[in-house]
Amino acid sequence: LALFTGCGGPSPQELAGTYVGSYEYNGNLISVAVVINEEGQYASATVKNGQVSSSETGDYEVKGNKVKLYDSSAATYHGICTVYKYKNGTLENNGHKLVKE
Repeated sequence: LALFTGCGGPSPQELAGTYVGSYEYNGNLISVAVVINEEGQYASATVKNGQVSSSETGDYEVKGNKVKLYDSSAATYHGICTVYKYKNGTLENNGHKLVKE
């Protein structure tokens, strides 16, 4: 545990949970939910105007205060990822915040 907190990042136990958030983009209401477990996997879903627009599963890694989500269906698995900044139970990407429930 000291290894994770010593480098400023959350431990898998701290990180595990469900994060949700909503925002407006180009007139569309977007809601995002990300579920992260202690074993290194995640699942996420994006809802646009009440319809599921995308979902993905994969694994993640923590580097300092950054959490990188790797979509297992991506053609270049571990080549591209979604990066969130973690702070006090919140994941943030492009100014959009997901709050741990």
